[in-house]
Amino acid sequence: MMIKKKTLVILSIAGSDNSSGAGIQADIKTSRSLNAYCTTSLTCITSQNSQKVSKVFSIPTYVVLSQIETIKEEYNIDGVKIGLLTDSKLVTPLKKILAFMKVPIVIDPIYKSTSGKKFMNKKDFIDTYFSLSKIASFLTPNLNEAKLLSNSQNKNFSKKEILSVLFNKLKTPIILTGGEDNKNYSNDILISKEGIKEFKSKKIKSNKTHGSGCSFSTAVTIFLANGETIENSIRLAKSFIKKTILSSPNLGIDYGPVC
Repeated sequence: MMIKKKTLVILSIAGSDNSSGAGIQADIKTSRSLNAYCTTSLTCITSQNSQKVSKVFSIPTYVVLSQIETIKEEYNIDGVKIGLLTDSKLVTPLKKILAFMKVPIVIDPIYKSTSGKKFMNKKDFIDTYFSLSKIASFLTPNLNEAKLLSNSQNKNFSKKEILSVLFNKLKTPIILTGGEDNKNYSNDILISKEGIKEFKSKKIKSNKTHGSGCSFSTAVTIFLANGETIENSIRLAKSFIKKTILSSPNLGIDYGPVC
């Protein structure tokens, strides 16, 4: 008799996007596409669409933690993805509840939305993600987030120099997602104790990329939980995002969801 392989279970700790483009909704869609099961702990509720974030309501800390505890009681979690956090008070108890989990923990630092809404002030953002990096397997900041976290005063630093400064502070593997520096190519850069590795790929001309960062970090979490190396997890996640953008639905809006 053939024994069916257990479905991977992911825990996403992130915010809700009621347009279902990013946030926990993107994590659920990504997990379903990759044959994983996504449990969730909601950190905040937003009122938003692809153009703006109108309202943000932070979920009380005890409710966020209760969501995690109830999931842990029943499910064997294979990987954790942490996305949008809007309350720095959550950090210490969150570290405590996750510290002894022997699974990949991928953190996607989020400072502001694509439309420009800031979710924390700069100091709280830096303190929050610096503290959480102590339990992280991997971080996935974009260039703006990496600049803020590195807190470098040298505005002429290259992406690699910014990444090196940040890695020396955090000592945690980081993939700097690089969609901002070239109109034709995306050059993502990984830094770890093994050194620097670049992942260059041709950009897809599409307006259906809302939630691509959330989906990428969730895909990386799933591949790491499945036993892939960091480098292969990045390659597989990038390939997944490319295919998903190409197959994304046309919803008749200017900035559509990635999946």
